[in-house]
Amino acid sequence: MGASKRILLFLLLSGCGRSVDLASFDETAPPVEVAPGATEASARFVFHRDNFTNLEDFVTYQTTGFKCLGDITKTFYTSGGDYSASFTTPYNPPAPQAFEISNSNDAFQPTYRPAFVKNVSVDITRTYFLETGSGTVQTDACSKRTDLILPSPCADFDPGDGGALPAPGPVVATPTPLPTPDTPSDFAGLNFYRVRDPWCQGQGAMQSSNEPELSRAYVGGVNIDLDRKSMGANEDLLLLVTYQSFLEGASWPYVSPDVMTEDDRTKLRVDLIATGRALDELLDRRQPRVVGDLGEFGSSLAPPILIRKLATLEDSYPSLKTESILVPLSANVLVDRIRIERIRGSYQLYQVDLYRLGDRPPAN
Repeated sequence: MGASKRILLFLLLSGCGRSVDLASFDETAPPVEVAPGATEASARFVFHRDNFTNLEDFVTYQTTGFKCLGDITKTFYTSGGDYSASFTTPYNPPAPQAFEISNSNDAFQPTYRPAFVKNVSVDITRTYFLETGSGTVQTDACSKRTDLILPSPCADFDPGDGGALPAPGPVVATPTPLPTPDTPSDFAGLNFYRVRDPWCQGQGAMQSSNEPELSRAYVGGVNIDLDRKSMGANEDLLLLVTYQSFLEGASWPYVSPDVMTEDDRTKLRVDLIATGRALDELLDRRQPRVVGDLGEFGSSLAPPILIRKLATLEDSYPSLKTESILVPLSANVLVDRIRIERIRGSYQLYQVDLYRLGDRPPAN
């Protein structure tokens, strides 16, 4: 900086009653201290049970800030490997690179997330152990536990076969950390999030005595909650969804072919919603969370769907696929949730990538 500019700056600031150390003055602003990954323009979410809270995590008491099931604990950089590292393959694919740990004192060792992502969660229907009383397990407060609707493997992280639980008996403080038995039982699972339509009876938000099949719909979806204050008004997002749908016949690996019907054909819908909820409120939502959201429609607490059917994912082939969807956030500054809604069918979800598009505000 020239001598004349230094003198002018000194006079201006002195006139405001402030003193300036000219030796330390720099035309470049100092770097802003931000959380690791906060300024990342993209994020990867791998829907493996190791990266989300699930029922088996809470067999014993955990020292954690997480209260409920189905919330994400680990977020990954898009520059690292993908979900395929979780498979046993003839080659060694690179593992996903996780963001830095945000709280080492938390039992789940959660990582940071980009500032524009508040939370990612999935619908969970198996929210309690059959042999325990209500309020026994740490996360029971988040369960829609009733005597009429038993916990179901409709929407959950696909466990391996651990054998059947013992028959329900006296209430125990520490349940056996094995999957709730179902018929047919789970076989060797991949531990990714999956929804199985035949087991969704009574689990959805739409209950009808005249049309019981409706109760299998609208459960088993994904919420991606955004912090719009960390995004520019003109920003949009690119959403990449990697999943596998299953059809009638032998495509679903867990059931006999005669169980699957044409109604099991996967249909997913992407909606944009305005919840206005802070992170604490999101983490307090009972499971399956879509039930509470839909139950609030018609009340002042209802989260309105601002853009319905932004995209529909429906494929007649039971193959692994990645769909790309442009999310026009700039169309409405109130949108703070991307909801991947399962309308019907059975599917397995592996990964979602989010990329910010457009001009971004500077880090604060």
